[in-house]
Amino acid sequence: MNTFETTDEDKVEFKDQGESNNKKRKIGPNSTDADTVASGTSENGNTLDANRARMESTRPSTIFGNKPMNDTVQYVANFLWRYCDQDNIEIEAKLGTIIDNRTRQRLSLPVGTETVILPDSDLRTRFKSDMSLNQHKMYNQMLNDMVQKPPEGCRVKYKHTRERDRFFKLSDGRKIRVTTDQQSGEIVPNGVLEKTRIADLNIYSPNQAFDYRISVSIENPASIPGGNHMYERNKDRLSYSHGNIQFDLTQVKSPDTSGQQDVTHELELEFIDTRILAAEKRKQAQGEASEFASMVEVFLDNARILSKRGGRA
Repeated sequence: MNTFETTDEDKVEFKDQGESNNKKRKIGPNSTDADTVASGTSENGNTLDANRARMESTRPSTIFGNKPMNDTVQYVANFLWRYCDQDNIEIEAKLGTIIDNRTRQRLSLPVGTETVILPDSDLRTRFKSDMSLNQHKMYNQMLNDMVQKPPEGCRVKYKHTRERDRFFKLSDGRKIRVTTDQQSGEIVPNGVLEKTRIADLNIYSPNQAFDYRISVSIENPASIPGGNHMYERNKDRLSYSHGNIQFDLTQVKSPDTSGQQDVTHELELEFIDTRILAAEKRKQAQGEASEFASMVEVFLDNARILSKRGGRA
């Protein structure tokens, strides 16, 4: 798997947010309030975020008249800039925990805020994408509530699917995933793919229940393979879409070596159409007004708020 190394050509100078942007936090075509998921309520169910928004609207700008971009947003924007305009690209963020392989516990670093882990660091870690059943139920209820809310901007749409992934290994070493509907047994649209992981970026969130990982992959259409599959995953998935972002809450059952079912609960979000992000990249590269950084910020804010809603670490 390739790792992401920042070079001078990958570093894009995104403009700081001007004073007008400080007064209106709705940014980009997929915007959410800075402390809500989709069109949800404030973190504590009270008026904290509304009060903060009013304070920001009257607070004087910096002496320079603008607001600097958040370091994490800047880093992730540069990371995605490198890949987003490739064909058949998938960009997703998964909630989970960064595990220290030495202690087999969640990574513990001497930092107090969200931190990007450099891909070439000497930390021996792995990312575990799982949560408790109670957390899964909590997210399910929270996202269902948003479907029922009157739309404020983009409506939150909902879909429930039950699918089976079977994985085949070809003679040349490539792996093919075939996805079928569990009830009909038919292959779903775009259900035969060769998925190749391009790069990962782990983001450590010591104050939250979950860290998160941003992954970039290429999903190329493939032919239906012959022979027997290596293993399978049965997915019971609830999908919620808001603007150009889809949230997938999934219970995954996979047979283990003893024949028992290994059950995990996952939450991820992804850009529905990465071509929109690529179009904003082209505008930015040509010196035109662009929502590229804003779209990345909204994507990250959704991951951050979901992590926060999972409970305190």
